Amino acid sequence: MKKEMTSRQRQINAIRGKEVDRIPCSPRIGAYLKSRYQSHGVETVINFNKIYKHDPVFQMMPGLVNPVDSVYFDSSYTKDIKVDYKETANGDMKIVERTISTPAGKLKDIIHVPPSNGKYGVSPNPVKREFLIKDASDIEKLRYVLPDPKKHLNLVNFNETEDKLKNEGLTQLFLRSPLDHLAGDARGIENLMIDYYDDRELFDKIMDFFTQYVMDTTKVCLEKGAVNFFVSWYYSSLSTGWSPEILRQKFIPVLRKHIDLIHSYDATYDFYDDGKMMDILEDYISCKPDVIETLTPPTVGDIDLVKAKKLAGDKVTLKGYVDIIYVMQKGTEKQVRDTVIDALSICAPNGRFILGSSDSFREGTPEINIKTYFDTSMEYGSRFL
Repeated sequence: MKKEMTSRQRQINAIRGKEVDRIPCSPRIGAYLKSRYQSHGVETVINFNKIYKHDPVFQMMPGLVNPVDSVYFDSSYTKDIKVDYKETANGDMKIVERTISTPAGKLKDIIHVPPSNGKYGVSPNPVKREFLIKDASDIEKLRYVLPDPKKHLNLVNFNETEDKLKNEGLTQLFLRSPLDHLAGDARGIENLMIDYYDDRELFDKIMDFFTQYVMDTTKVCLEKGAVNFFVSWYYSSLSTGWSPEILRQKFIPVLRKHIDLIHSYDATYDFYDDGKMMDILEDYISCKPDVIETLTPPTVGDIDLVKAKKLAGDKVTLKGYVDIIYVMQKGTEKQVRDTVIDALSICAPNGRFILGSSDSFREGTPEINIKTYFDTSMEYGSRFL
């Protein structure tokens, strides 16, 4: 019998392709915790793990303002800009018009902010109705707005969280791809898709600008000692509407460059896309991330787990798979149990698998399904190794 590992070591070993005592069970649970406990902080995660034994993973962003993604943001990091907010309402929707004055001129956007914990869900995303970037001149204005990671990035809260979680789980530094909540929110995904065909020069300038910003930010994080990274790429997903050809031409090279940078510091890279990926999975694998998630199955996604495992082999750790809606929220106990067992039987044999979920478990998920998921993962976690 293998010596029992700590949760942290079990996850690190799985990520790096080393021997594990059992397959880690690390679903995304933030939305579920927030709906049930009104919190998804590290203390809540630790306490939840006492109820249902699993392998918590806590993703936390570095201390750096993202004025593109934020509705309101503290601009005290620079004296070069002034931000004015104008608020109106349309029913229960708050409408925020922002004007950002910079030495190069003004930027403006309009954001619709839905209320939380209501008909839009626990934590609905704000929706951009007007975007900061309208033409190439706005890119230069954004240089004044984005905080310089060399001057302003800090890992104080991240390090404190890591100390709290310790060996009870794994803490990963959460970064965004150049599209996710950066180019995609500054210009708009639909606009970028049109730009790709109608104004390739603008498209390339926007992507080059945010790619360099992500690379600079990542390098600062690495130099400050971060070793485990979680990076979201869902704005460039097939499900977002990009074709495999555009992905291969424009985004895969950026992904490869980002992974190479992180690996040059012997740090780990967890690639996250919760949409369809079967037609591009081999390309993702070729970039050599340490982890690919979330392997969303049909009907929301398109992953054939047997084929995915064959493609990944022992090169990449696969993570995720269990559908949060049609299995966890709307399925039966038997469906939950059978899905967990199937995933483990297919992916566990060489150890390069982490049982997870297609996104965060949602409010309204039956307690019995939550219990069945965790109990089954513990019962079968070492059976197929």
